[in-house]
Amino acid sequence: MPLRTTRSTRVCLLALAASSAGAPAALAENGVEPIFAAARGYTAYVRTRIALPYIEDEQGAQIGAAFLVDRDRGWLLTNAHVTGRSPGTIEVAFIDGRVRAARPLYIDPYLDVAVLEVADRKGLPDAATMDCGQIPAVGHPVGAFGHPEDLRFTGTRGIISGFTARFGEDRLQTDAPINPGNSGGPLISLETGQVVGINTDQLTGDKVQNANFAVLARQACHILDLLRAGRDPTPPELGVTYFVEYDEPTLTVARLSAAAEGTGLQRYDRIESVNGQTLDWATEGALLDRLRGAPTGTELQVERDGRLVTLKPRLQPALAPMQRQGLYVAGALLAPTNIRHLDFADVQLALMVHFVEDGSPANAAGLQLYDLLVAVNGRRIGSVAELAEALKGVPDDQLTTLEVLRPVDREDRILESVLARIVVDEVEPVGFGL
Repeated sequence: MPLRTTRSTRVCLLALAASSAGAPAALAENGVEPIFAAARGYTAYVRTRIALPYIEDEQGAQIGAAFLVDRDRGWLLTNAHVTGRSPGTIEVAFIDGRVRAARPLYIDPYLDVAVLEVADRKGLPDAATMDCGQIPAVGHPVGAFGHPEDLRFTGTRGIISGFTARFGEDRLQTDAPINPGNSGGPLISLETGQVVGINTDQLTGDKVQNANFAVLARQACHILDLLRAGRDPTPPELGVTYFVEYDEPTLTVARLSAAAEGTGLQRYDRIESVNGQTLDWATEGALLDRLRGAPTGTELQVERDGRLVTLKPRLQPALAPMQRQGLYVAGALLAPTNIRHLDFADVQLALMVHFVEDGSPANAAGLQLYDLLVAVNGRRIGSVAELAEALKGVPDDQLTTLEVLRPVDREDRILESVLARIVVDEVEPVGFGL
């Protein structure tokens, strides 16, 4: 059963209908209507356009939701898949229909979370109140707010069904219906009126009913707190992957990459605590949340061969989407790979094909998404800078040979080596701020 994010791509860009602003939030004993009325005020409609997408995104326009969390700063919370992890243009509109330009202030490399900022703060509504405490219990009543299938400023209700990290991130599970267009909207406690999660995705399939998921508000709160303090919320890259056991993630180290150098971690280490404090739950999400903004000298306690060992790892920030840069080469976007731990003795696989323009020279040469760049004209490539240098001065009428490793579905292999010969007629840098 696939996990589907709740975005809507290539939408018809209709004008926003104006309506009256929502009423202030009320106490739970006054019923859920005031809670949804408040959400109607602080929730925004988001429209994103991306011309050159990285692998996580799609080319074109899409819609989603966001909600105001800091009126003075003009900050909104949403999903990273709503803003996109690629450079683009973003507009937001609240219930009054006024369209404001927005820019991404922060996009997380791990959680499906982004923080937007609007410069035009005149007339902004009251911000949502976040619940940054414990995870709501199973059965807790919640409401999801957003724009399902472009039905704007729409609320649904249900309960908290559970908590899971089976699909990568830590997620709240709810049976409150979440559909394409709801992504980035608030999941709200119908007892307190506080936001407990960010609507994110759903399980799809013929036998699936109302298995929907949201990012934990408490983890998004940590990001906001660090940003307000002027600190980088980007989690560290420990350079390890973990074992999965009985379909559930663990914190037992399975593999280490070059990025693990300086952490002191070893295979089969089981991470137990940070600075002597036990993690709230044994998931990578809980660990990375604890390590966001951690100071130099932070300690990890791990179980190794039946004894407790204390490590002081070097904590290097992961490559955040807004720091990523690539090259658009003859219709193909090559940028750092997001595939973890493809380690080979003979090659350094740093760059991947993220996008191929239809009808371009790269398309004609047969380049495909997820192709991993090995060499250009026999010269090994380990970074965007090395790729740019290798292409410098190549005549427009000369064939350039790209060597790539391509994921394949075959009985005898999962990767094959491919040569693509291209006339490089265009080279452009791609990235935020370029």
